[in-house]
Amino acid sequence: MKKSFIYFLLLPIITTFYIACSKNNDAPITDPRFPLPSIIKDSTADESISGKKPEDFLGKVVVDMYYGTEVIAQRVDVVVVRNGNKSNVKTLKAGVTSFPTTVEVTGTQLTALFDSTIGLGDVFEIAADVTAQDGRVYTGFPLTGNPYDADPATLPNSSFSVTYVANCFYDKNDYDGFYKVLTKTWDYEVGDLVEVLLELAGVHSVTPGRGPAGWPDRWMTALSPPR
Repeated sequence: MKKSFIYFLLLPIITTFYIACSKNNDAPITDPRFPLPSIIKDSTADESISGKKPEDFLGKVVVDMYYGTEVIAQRVDVVVVRNGNKSNVKTLKAGVTSFPTTVEVTGTQLTALFDSTIGLGDVFEIAADVTAQDGRVYTGFPLTGNPYDADPATLPNSSFSVTYVANCFYDKNDYDGFYKVLTKTWDYEVGDLVEVLLELAGVHSVTPGRGPAGWPDRWMTALSPPR
């Protein structure tokens, strides 16, 4: 009788202990969030590519995890496309495993990757291929849909990619100088040299592929480039 009474008293304690042990043996809850990358430009480096000397370009991108150390990737491969061609993705740096990491990109590197010189207006977009902890790979430039099936517009302060553009900046010194007359005019003979100073002429911009904005077409057909 006494033994039965003791077992009766110990039953709640044994049950509680068993439940606690069972909970400790359960698998941890998996975080449903995806290891989204965060890619931004390092403002201490070039913000764009010089159209005049693209080979001198030096950009830096900071690769991090959007959720920090809470949700981290197994590895990240930093990739780039040119002019939006997602069927021709090149790798800038493979196997990034520590975050944040700064990755450099140069004009010489981009020229070598795409086997072509950089032209005015070329656009290079940099993103990341992400390998999750379970081994699944998600590309930064899918042929269709959003990368990682996520819309950065819905995530505050998110940035899945950065862009560098080869720009043409107007420098009047590039156009000042002596122009050779190619077509006879009222004032000049073929072969005459004419000195042109854009600032004195009141020209403050240049139309790519044509010349100074506001100049008559006859100037472009009558004069050769400055010497």
